[in-house]
Amino acid sequence: MDDFNKRLVLRQIETIDQEDGSYRIQVTLSTKGTNFVGQATGKQHEDKLNTAAMATLQAVASALDKPFKLSVKGVNASEAFEGLEETLLVVVVSIDDGEAEMITPGSCRNTGDSVDAVVKATLDATNRLVEANLA
Repeated sequence: MDDFNKRLVLRQIETIDQEDGSYRIQVTLSTKGTNFVGQATGKQHEDKLNTAAMATLQAVASALDKPFKLSVKGVNASEAFEGLEETLLVVVVSIDDGEAEMITPGSCRNTGDSVDAVVKATLDATNRLVEANLA
């Protein structure tokens, strides 16, 4: 298997407003011609970034060859560095294989679309897990 097939590729992010005032974020990832979809629902007053990270983890989990408990430990969208026009978005993910828990960070430059950046940061946090366990 070449390195390209060891990664999940972001295909689509959809934010769908619901009639009850909530929203659903759907993230589609793919590899080797197969799509993996994750969804998470939030209320309008809830943090969309956390919801997008949860949807991404659901898609990642469905692509793995063995079960892992993946959860969002936190999202920080306000880290600014001198000399950068945009902020750095950081996501911290918990990966539990049933025997041990590992905490992994991921990051992405936020160039204006925070939901896109959080999905990419979540993928960054899980890329080593994916490379080792892609179905």
